[in-house]
Amino acid sequence: MLSRACVSAVVASLLCLTAPSAAWEANFKHAGALVGASLESSPLYFQGTMYLMQSERGDFAPDGKPHSFFCVYLMATGETVSCPPASSGFAFASAIIDHTVPGDEVAWVFASAWDRANSSPPDCRPWGCGACANASRGEGSCYVAAFSSRDLVTWAGPFVAISLPPNVTVPNVGVGFVSRPGNVPPLPPNLPAHQAFMALEAGVKGGRGSLLAVNTGTDRNLSTNWQLLDWATHGTNHAGSAPTCPSARFNPKDGYYYVMGGGDNVDVARSANLSLDSWQLSSLGHVEQGCVYGLEDCSPSSAVAQIAPGYYTGYWANGTDHGDRDFLSNLPSWQFSTNDVDFCSGPDDQTYFIYGMCAQTAPKNFTGKSGNFYQLGLGTGQEGDWLASYFP
Repeated sequence: MLSRACVSAVVASLLCLTAPSAAWEANFKHAGALVGASLESSPLYFQGTMYLMQSERGDFAPDGKPHSFFCVYLMATGETVSCPPASSGFAFASAIIDHTVPGDEVAWVFASAWDRANSSPPDCRPWGCGACANASRGEGSCYVAAFSSRDLVTWAGPFVAISLPPNVTVPNVGVGFVSRPGNVPPLPPNLPAHQAFMALEAGVKGGRGSLLAVNTGTDRNLSTNWQLLDWATHGTNHAGSAPTCPSARFNPKDGYYYVMGGGDNVDVARSANLSLDSWQLSSLGHVEQGCVYGLEDCSPSSAVAQIAPGYYTGYWANGTDHGDRDFLSNLPSWQFSTNDVDFCSGPDDQTYFIYGMCAQTAPKNFTGKSGNFYQLGLGTGQEGDWLASYFP
């Protein structure tokens, strides 16, 4: 689910969009509700099959008490593929597949050292425990951990991918591969050569929020060699910049870095060099507006109010959806937040685009349901082409 930082963060440039356009009508089609989810998720196309990585909270290893962790599921049925015990105590997970070497795909999951499910006193307090939770209270340093797998069943990690300065916390993380060798001259100027980049929705005490990092390695190993960029010159959370709760990609066709995310709306921005003053929002307006503004059809007969056929069939069978059908029937009055977006290239030359719908930012007098679930959208073309379509 959207972090507290996402709820409170405001991207000033969005205030300029006084006439929101229905970009979703041209750039992707709604497939319907995918699955109920309370936390961050990523669609994954791995060895010819679609999966979903979901952040979770609940009773888990090693002690069977409440913890944060992540699992991987088959997108077709919802069948569990793996829930790595080593992921216990990590939250706000984001996943990406390294497709750069045909026949040797590698799955990467990045997560913050933040046990959101564990808030039992005296060791843990509201908003959990762990290095990042402590840092949010001005105690110690936060870090982002990396996990990797070549079969989605057996996982290596956690590795400390990025250690952050004191008083800096990172809830959500988005990572994008840069499809060029790391040993070429730095492109663009003023950046080290890199094989991947990362957008971190960070809370910086006394300063601006979102951070960027590049991976300066050349061996496809994303568990190390991350370099934080100076937030005085590079970042996304300022006027005219990219959204919060980020998903990040590099498009080798046009040479742009893209960040997509949001809280009340889903927006996309791009940059040619990751500098603070280089980010531009899509001229088409929001990627997805949500239902509360009445700018799209969210009635019970609309596409967004249907269950996406052929996905998570086990979840929706026999009423096991925990009441999400009720939420679907009341979207115009219950859905206030559109958040936690992610996407990936999939089969049939399509981009699989997911985003959360919930009532998290509802007013205090709201009396409807507070459940949440993911919507599935299908964009035309591979992810780079789909992202570029928002900048005609």
